[in-house]
Amino acid sequence: MEQESEIPTFRIDLARSPEDRYVDVAATFGPRIRTLGHVFDELLESMLGSKWLARIAKFLARVFLRRVHDEEETREIRGFVKVARCDLFLVVALNVFLDVMMGCTAGCVKVKGKQVQDERLMHFRTLDWGLDPLRDLVVVLEYVDSSKDPDHVIATSITYAGFMGVLTGVKENLSLSLNYRPLHLCDNSHLKKHQLLVILGFRPSVSSILRHTLFNQQKTEAPSSLVESAKQLSSVRSAPCYLTLCDGNHAVVIEKDLLTGRLRENDRFIVQTNHDSCDATRCGTELRSEPVTPHPELWLRDSNDRMDVISDKWSDHCSTEASSDDEAVVVDDNKSSVKQETLREWMMDKRISNGFTHFACIMDPATGRVPWLRRGPAPEVKVVEDAAKDEYLLYSNFYWAYQEGRSAIVGIRLLPMMTIITDIRHGLINSTMRDSNIL
Repeated sequence: MEQESEIPTFRIDLARSPEDRYVDVAATFGPRIRTLGHVFDELLESMLGSKWLARIAKFLARVFLRRVHDEEETREIRGFVKVARCDLFLVVALNVFLDVMMGCTAGCVKVKGKQVQDERLMHFRTLDWGLDPLRDLVVVLEYVDSSKDPDHVIATSITYAGFMGVLTGVKENLSLSLNYRPLHLCDNSHLKKHQLLVILGFRPSVSSILRHTLFNQQKTEAPSSLVESAKQLSSVRSAPCYLTLCDGNHAVVIEKDLLTGRLRENDRFIVQTNHDSCDATRCGTELRSEPVTPHPELWLRDSNDRMDVISDKWSDHCSTEASSDDEAVVVDDNKSSVKQETLREWMMDKRISNGFTHFACIMDPATGRVPWLRRGPAPEVKVVEDAAKDEYLLYSNFYWAYQEGRSAIVGIRLLPMMTIITDIRHGLINSTMRDSNIL
């Protein structure tokens, strides 16, 4: 892994008791974790509109956010909290809220090797989130088992200090990542019930399910194929999301709803951002739920832009390879592959890695390693009217603009919050945004 990433790496020994596994991480990041209490207070006050409601909500959080669904992860959290000397409910909140709060870009592409037979799919990924204080909590966790081989890395996860699930992970023959899905096909009332049960620790979060997927296959004598694993994941109860899986030869994206999922497969190139591969107008499927973000057209426009950037780069690359052939120029992406250096350049395009990007990485499931990782660029903060900023704090931590040849494009990257809470404020926020001419 390249040193330029500046993201610290820790070894997590699975042979140790769960309470003792994250001692080094907790000791290093304890002071930063404790500062999240102020961020939590500000978010509650902004969501609920008054300090006394925020105090009540925080009291309820202290009472009810005591555990997660998985007992092993709960023990790990309690051990982390003890060393970090921070509030238990803060770390539990981090573990159960992340499922519905991210916007990301992920995909897989065939990468050239020294020989033709060395070509393999690599899994590219950015993790974008508007909550900037978490940027400094990004860590790399290398899981080992000292009772068997202390030097053998079983799996690697790129995550946040204090987070026990898996958002981005890789081991030999499997890489996976989680993307947020703002528009879905499941009933909102059923989804809210599920989210509440996850928050209270009665059901596992998506990231916990991915952790079991990453580690439990290590114990099976004959691992199922990638497609079989994807089919199993698609039927597991979870919040709507996009899951990208890769084994080095094949890639699968799951457009996940509460109890079902739609699979897309490819063995050369696939990309997923935060919208479905076919929308309601093209596929004839009506959404049965309201979007969980206000003004979803802005969110989806940004998601489409990011997907188009990567897709266009792949198409242009295929065309370039075809035109360099002595034979007739035929664009055939089934024969194309890219250099790893080219893929890095794609990932660092400012339309892909921007001020919301906490990290960008490339995972190699053929070896189970992360050959490239780096932090996202620092956000460019723009000043807005105080009244509008106060009301819009939850949905954007800054207003961004970039120049791309023809004209300046100004947009807002939305920060989706739990639908259980945002429904309370939608009317006021939408009205404030219109009155302030933000939209």
